[in-house]
Amino acid sequence: MGAFDPRFAPADDWELRIRIARSYPWGFLDEVTALYRVHDQNVSRDQLQMPRSVLTIMDAICGRFPDVATSVKPEQIAIACSRALRGAAKALEHRGLHTEARQYWREAVRATGEIEASLAVLGGKPRLERLVSWYLYRVSKGLMVRPRIDHVNQ
Repeated sequence: MGAFDPRFAPADDWELRIRIARSYPWGFLDEVTALYRVHDQNVSRDQLQMPRSVLTIMDAICGRFPDVATSVKPEQIAIACSRALRGAAKALEHRGLHTEARQYWREAVRATGEIEASLAVLGGKPRLERLVSWYLYRVSKGLMVRPRIDHVNQ
């Protein structure tokens, strides 16, 4: 199956498992067979590089195995891409790189047109945008009623 592909680090193990699964059947063992050491220096804890790697892997898998892209609904691929793009954008915001984050939010808007991503593209306060996003989502699901805004005479 080959070795870990460094182009996909820090998610290179995920990409290798996909390659293996394309050639061999998978099973499930309901027992612990390995331990994973977690610490602050784990490369998989890089909240910016992980989503970028996921996007790279998705492109590579769809290119290498064309049946994957045709066997999955396009909206499912768009949602997965959007999730990775949002992760990268949030990591950049956390680092104070709001201009760079906005590029990822724009891509998320193109992928799915999500409310949260659309608001983030506008810039401003990320927490306020998420609050508005939460409110609009609840209204769209019928969980809240839009407040009535009466015309005020001046």
